[in-house]
Amino acid sequence: MENKTGKYFKYAIGEIILVVIGILIALQINNWNENRVNQKKIKNYVVNLIQDLKNDTLQTHRRIRGIKYQINYIDSTANYFRKKKITAISNIDAIYELNFNYGYKPLTWFDATIEEIKNSGSLNLIKNDSLREKIISYYSFTNHLNQDYIEDSNLASTLDNLQAKIININYPNIKAFKDSIRSYYRKPKSAWLQSYTYKKAKDLDLKMLTKDINDFHILVNNLLSYKDQLKTRSNGEFPKLIKEAKEIIDMIEKEYLVKE
Repeated sequence: MENKTGKYFKYAIGEIILVVIGILIALQINNWNENRVNQKKIKNYVVNLIQDLKNDTLQTHRRIRGIKYQINYIDSTANYFRKKKITAISNIDAIYELNFNYGYKPLTWFDATIEEIKNSGSLNLIKNDSLREKIISYYSFTNHLNQDYIEDSNLASTLDNLQAKIININYPNIKAFKDSIRSYYRKPKSAWLQSYTYKKAKDLDLKMLTKDINDFHILVNNLLSYKDQLKTRSNGEFPKLIKEAKEIIDMIEKEYLVKE
């Protein structure tokens, strides 16, 4: 009986061990399958993320070009008014020199993929800590730039208000009038002075709303402050964003796409 009982316990223990081994193998296979599914999922995400980052980069490059044009325009405007006396400036001259839309369009981030990654709880599926941290940092920086845009827009509104206190824009169809002026910006100013638009506006002989040159100086001072903010965007922050986007793309390609 003792011999049989010992054999029975040995057999039972063996069965238990086999069951445990089977469970461990099953868990391992399940974990492997789950990891394979997760890696396939995150791979699809990061491929889309690359396209989002490329779209961000393209629009940021366009914004840099537009801002640099604004900076050149501001320098030209400041130079024009720097040594002018109020008697040497006509209303139509002031419109020509200040006929510019301050501000820039907001950057509309292509963030659908990162939002989907966060909402699905898949961010932790990116096992490369450096890559994950760079992605988080990148989109945190876009939020910072959104706040910068609000700051820039507020100063642009201030410029518009200062300009409205100086210039009389009571011309018929002022929008068409301003559009016509802008069409001459890439030509010599002499071409504008000979234009039908200029001659017609001159005949109206509208007077400026100010007789104080300091009003122009205040406007120019604000223009130069605005220029400094724009230079921070175009020379510092926007290039930094582009650089970070490229680094993320390079890391994603190395981590997930290099074997393709």
